[in-house]
Amino acid sequence: MCRPGGGVAKLNNMDGENRAGTDTVIETEDGWALSLALGEKKGAWRVEIEFGRQESDLTQISLSGFDDQSDPPRPFSELHPVIGDVSIDRLLANVYRDFNLTSQLTPYVMAGAGFAKIEFSKVRYARTRPGNLEAQFFYEEKQSDLPFAFQLGLGLVGRVSENFFAEVGYRFFYPVTPDFEYLADINIRGHQVLFGLRYHF
Repeated sequence: MCRPGGGVAKLNNMDGENRAGTDTVIETEDGWALSLALGEKKGAWRVEIEFGRQESDLTQISLSGFDDQSDPPRPFSELHPVIGDVSIDRLLANVYRDFNLTSQLTPYVMAGAGFAKIEFSKVRYARTRPGNLEAQFFYEEKQSDLPFAFQLGLGLVGRVSENFFAEVGYRFFYPVTPDFEYLADINIRGHQVLFGLRYHF
């Protein structure tokens, strides 16, 4: 069984702390996702190994905390445009349970677990603060992490021919607290709507 697919990927606002202890929220545009899976079907169950990639552009970053340059330190809140992108490469083992409504339509639920390489690249924003004429953050190098990840999903499969099937599905994707050089801990939650074809050998 071979299943290529693609669709739309959306990341929730990524929130966490940077190494300075400043609360950080990063927002992104909707991006794209591609996947390729190989597996086997036994009755109402399917198992597969899936490789997937998604990518989204960063749009803005908000920072909040206390300004240590003031005496006494005072709270601050900033919102800045940011450029760069975040990509996620994942390798997951998935299990599906099919529910045969008719000979042509089959809804399913699924779950998967594995690892995901999350990478920020070409990140750049500039900011000014009281008492600091130009404080800039440039991170042209890539920073990445490889956390454990899992996904949950559901979808609908339609039979095209004896061996070909078309499907549409939703995925909720969650890498477990990745840790980056600049961002100490950040929460990432993703959603995907995928369209694909499945061929049974």
